[in-house]
Amino acid sequence: MKINYLAVILFVILFLFNCCNSIENITINQLEMQLRSFYEGRNKPLLGKANDQTTPDLYPHCDNIPTFSHSLDQNEIFFYTSFFSKLDTNLSRRTSISTQCYNCVSWTLGITNEWLWPDGEFILPSEKSTKPEFFDEFYKKLGYTKTTDIKDADIEAWGVDNGIDPLYMTHASVRYAPDRSIWESKLGALQRLTHIADGLESDIYGKVRIYYKKHLI
Repeated sequence: MKINYLAVILFVILFLFNCCNSIENITINQLEMQLRSFYEGRNKPLLGKANDQTTPDLYPHCDNIPTFSHSLDQNEIFFYTSFFSKLDTNLSRRTSISTQCYNCVSWTLGITNEWLWPDGEFILPSEKSTKPEFFDEFYKKLGYTKTTDIKDADIEAWGVDNGIDPLYMTHASVRYAPDRSIWESKLGALQRLTHIADGLESDIYGKVRIYYKKHLI
């Protein structure tokens, strides 16, 4: 089987994580620097955008992001399971392209033209905060409330807890619209991917820490 090593190397550079390290060996300060380097990719040109002015941008203004449902090929299976060992590759589907137009938090709100991250002042996008209370405030202002029952949840928020530093929030997933028994995540500047509720549990994202449900008026 021919492995796309270039793609793997790119993934490693984007995440800046050593896959051999356990979470006990990663301090929160190190994790913050690594995630910051990854998330700041939002300011770079879009993946697939032409370098010259004669070829049109396939996704102008980030408002034409395609949605589909494709099974993972062998390269993608290798690619993702290297970081997410609990990922069920028989269930998981690739549901959109790699793009820096938006990220995980944006997609939990159905947004594809802005890179969002919670902060204490609710000014987006802005300096990123990883405190759980900022996630709570962010989603509360958008009509979501916390719940302890996954059956009621529309969004799950992920975080790393090394037992020493405060809980460090890293990621958010949303119910997959065509099938609410599974979840969907935009993986930073990479693709959207479906997965089971804990399918992305890893050193990178940690575990699901908070559930939010949409408050029906």
